[in-house]
Amino acid sequence: MCWDLPGRPNGQLLRRALRRWAFVVPGPEQRELPAEDRLVLQWVANASRQLVHLHDSVLARDVLKSLRRRLDGGEAAVETMRRKPQSAGARAPLRRRAG
Repeated sequence: MCWDLPGRPNGQLLRRALRRWAFVVPGPEQRELPAEDRLVLQWVANASRQLVHLHDSVLARDVLKSLRRRLDGGEAAVETMRRKPQSAGARAPLRRRAG
């Protein structure tokens, strides 16, 4: 869900930086961030759309369709698609915490 800004890193660099530094627990502050990955994450921060843009149903559907695709362009396994909402208005069921 990024704007098409100049300087877009290739897909492999994007995935690596996001997996190693953006989508990790505990946070990346416990390790030194390589300069190349820092530049990739800065590009992502500048190119990322705001979540409010998902109110546009056309954009939301496009995002959901893209989640159904593998990196090679093929369709993801049925089980993968079952775990993802099928429409922009679909919501995951709320779960109550035990206790």
